[in-house]
Amino acid sequence: MTSGLAAYAKDKGHSYAQVHEKRAMGIALAALTIHAMTPTHAHLAIGNIRRSPSACRR
Repeated sequence: MTSGLAAYAKDKGHSYAQVHEKRAMGIALAALTIHAMTPTHAHLAIGNIRRSPSACRR
């Protein structure tokens, strides 16, 4: 997603920073969307290992 940004920006008449910012925001939005759609019981899962909240581990 971030390879070839300079060439794309130059070809489309945008600055590198503008294209980089838009792509970074797209990646962040995708990550938040995936997190929001993931069931809460799966948020703590790391592979096959389940961890309880840190407050319960004390």
